[in-house]
Amino acid sequence: WSWLREHFNTDGMVPGVPSWMSTVIVVLVVAAGIALLILLLTRLSSARRVVTPPPLSVLTDDRDADTLTRAADAAAVQADFATAVVERFRAIIRSLDERGIIDEYPGMTALEAAALAHRALGTHPVVTPLHEAAHRFDAVLYGHVVSTRSQDRQMRELAAQVVTITLPAGRPLAGAT
Repeated sequence: WSWLREHFNTDGMVPGVPSWMSTVIVVLVVAAGIALLILLLTRLSSARRVVTPPPLSVLTDDRDADTLTRAADAAAVQADFATAVVERFRAIIRSLDERGIIDEYPGMTALEAAALAHRALGTHPVVTPLHEAAHRFDAVLYGHVVSTRSQDRQMRELAAQVVTITLPAGRPLAGAT
């Protein structure tokens, strides 16, 4: 105990000032040092955690349409309609890609996918609801809209329509030259 008191005696740490002032100065310097250390450690650890975000893309993973549909169904069962709407739209776009109606590419947005479908399908009745679904996808994904059971039902209906789509006669498959 004596040894600790001797080493932490603030009486002579700042010469020419009263001992209470010396104690205050030492405490402030130590607190500033600790704050600086915490700030540096926090910045270093958060700098390590920063990852370059992937491009905003409709298809952010490699799951196939069936897997995405199952994920949407599971989310809907749990009343997680936001996830259900997002995953079902991804399933719709992946289905169009898997069947060669559109060509999905990295960084594709929902509206770009709808535009590609429009180009491939022309005036097919599913084109307008697909554009609406793209806007709904963006609104739900980016937090502008709280998704509902009704929106999930609309996405289910759209998915059922998209499954039956075939390319109009005379139109080449996506990516074909």
